[in-house]
Parts: sequence; C-alpha cells; structure tokens
Amino acid sequence: MTYTISLLYSSIFSGTEVLVPILFVLNTLKIQPVNINKQTLVCAINCVLLFGSMLFILSLLSQVFIAYYSQNEYAQFSFSNRLAGPYWLDIWLTEVLSFMILPQILWIKKLRKSLPVSMIIVGIWIALYFVKQALIAYQAWNIEFRITYSEYIIQAVVYVGLLLAAYLIIQRKNSNLVTT
Repeated sequence: MTYTISLLYSSIFSGTEVLVPILFVLNTLKIQPVNINKQTLVCAINCVLLFGSMLFILSLLSQVFIAYYSQNEYAQFSFSNRLAGPYWLDIWLTEVLSFMILPQILWIKKLRKSLPVSMIIVGIWIALYFVKQALIAYQAWNIEFRITYSEYIIQAVVYVGLLLAAYLIIQRKNSNLVTT
C-alpha cells in the first residue's frame, strides 16, 4: 500500500518537474501543440500536482500513525529523527514546504489555471534540490538509491495516465459548460 502511494506521488512530482519547464519553453517560443488546449493542459497538470500533494500528506500522516501506534521503538525513533534529527532542515524544506505546503495554493481556481504559478513551484523544487545537494552531497549516510530505467518507465506511464485522465475530464467539463 505504501509503495503504491509512494509510486503515485513520486511519479507526479517527477513528471511535473519535466513537463512544466517544457510547457514554459513552448509558451515562451509561442509554439502551440497540435490538438492540445494549453490552458486545459496546465489546469490538468496543476490538478494532478494537487492530487500528488494530497497523497504525500496522506503518506506522511500514515507514517506518523504507524510510528506512534506500533509501539516499536525503532519506528518511533526513525520518524522523530527524520523530523527533528540532524537533517531536519532538509526534511522541512524539501518535503514539508515543497511537497506539502506550496502546492496547496493550487486550491485557488485562478492560480490553478496559471502556468507561471506552476513554474514557480517547480523552480522552488529545483532550487531546493540543488541546495540539498550542496549541503548534504558528501554525507555518507544520505546516499540515495538510484532507481533503474524500468522504474523510470513505470513512473512515466503512471504520470501520463493520470495526466491524460485529468486532461480528458477537464476538457469534457469545459466542453459541457460551453454547450449549455
């Protein structure tokens, strides 16, 4: 269960980090993709991003619940060490601020339909990633496990599926509003 939720929100965050700068470049160069409404696509990306943020919050709350009610000293220590240990700044900046709090501004409909807001969110993610790498790059115990290409493909398929579903739902909703 936790692997599925983790796969979903990591796919959403990774896909958004790739797609939003591409859309920004297309918008800057005034290139219109064929048969794709850019406004609907931006709204779909932001809706999927908001969904990913909610999944991330659900995952973190379930970790709190499991750590507290398991009465397992290791689980309690690892979770409390993660939030208040030596790398608390990294966790609070990258996870709490970037993936939980910042995407919550997308609840506002006007901001959800805006490409610059998406670009600001992704820009902050990228900036915090480089700050994280500069601060913690040479720490021995913070080695990140590299994922294989098959996992990248799985994440891409999941993100494209979610984005396509959101795009089609929003496009259908907009076309129903226009016809009525």
